[in-house]
Amino acid sequence: MKRSASVAIALAAIATLAGCSTGEPTYAQVRHETIAALTTIVDLIPDPRDVDTGEEQDPYGCSDALLVSQGTGWFYTGHWTAEVPPTFDVAAFIDALPTTLGDGWKQEDLGIDVNFAAVDLVQESTGVSIAVEDHSVDARRVIDVLAISRCGILSDHDRSPTPIASKSPSPARYKH
Repeated sequence: MKRSASVAIALAAIATLAGCSTGEPTYAQVRHETIAALTTIVDLIPDPRDVDTGEEQDPYGCSDALLVSQGTGWFYTGHWTAEVPPTFDVAAFIDALPTTLGDGWKQEDLGIDVNFAAVDLVQESTGVSIAVEDHSVDARRVIDVLAISRCGILSDHDRSPTPIASKSPSPARYKH
């Protein structure tokens, strides 16, 4: 249920973005913006924490038939998780995020009711859309962070047979 809610939230968030068009930033730039936004969120989680930055995904086309907003270019998706101690109040952390982040971030109401702590945010300067959710199960406390960039244009260099993930550094898995 939680995974399907995440997918629904992600697709709804993409639909709220301004749309993709030629002349937009490069894919490398929107990837960098998205990783920076993910880092901003995860860095707010106090130690100890065990952050998994996940595997680099191939770019997704902005003209995907599942998207409400059609356009050209590619968007980046980052999916990180942070495991925290069993005593950490994940719901309180998520509920406080809009206030903690302050100016430059706005909370989005995607109209999807879920039975766990969740908040949908947009970083106003970059258009990065982030869903932060409590994915705790039993004693394992997990904060799930899914971020989606605005659309960016892949250069001819990025279209080469070498995957983008191997050309530019990805944040390493880290434990604090």
